[in-house]
Amino acid sequence: MLFLIIGLIFLGKEFFIKTLFGSILLPLIIGLFEVLQLPSNYLFTIDKSVLNITTTEMNYFSKILLSVILGSILTGIGLGLCFRVNATTGGMDILQKIVAKVFHFPYSKTVYVTDGIVVLISVFVFGIEKTMYSLISIYLIGIFIDLVHMGGSSRRTAFILSKKNEEIK
Repeated sequence: MLFLIIGLIFLGKEFFIKTLFGSILLPLIIGLFEVLQLPSNYLFTIDKSVLNITTTEMNYFSKILLSVILGSILTGIGLGLCFRVNATTGGMDILQKIVAKVFHFPYSKTVYVTDGIVVLISVFVFGIEKTMYSLISIYLIGIFIDLVHMGGSSRRTAFILSKKNEEIK
């Protein structure tokens, strides 16, 4: 709620309303995916003989890797779409949007910094393995946010202001 109010102050009423909608829609979509519970062992397999690991380790590795990759792609696309229409899903996204606007950083960089700090602090609670998966996820999310938010065609735009515009053309 605090970030929503801060977003209203810094980013305006339109942003506030869209973000409120996104904040309500996000848990509904997450709930939908929880209900679907797609079986990961049918979607993703690795040749166990090449990796020389046991079946129990294989299942754990497959499920975690699948979750990191697909979850990151879906999250990055969803956040990119939200950012594209001047909205967020609430929480830390609002802070990231304010930082990106004030300091003119790409959204991916603000995601790397803010989410990266949270994940690095969590190493003491969840351990190094889950922290490494989370850092990979943050990186992939940032890539897909930029691809969707900026349309995937360019990373920067330069405007050249000059009195000699015909010569520059």
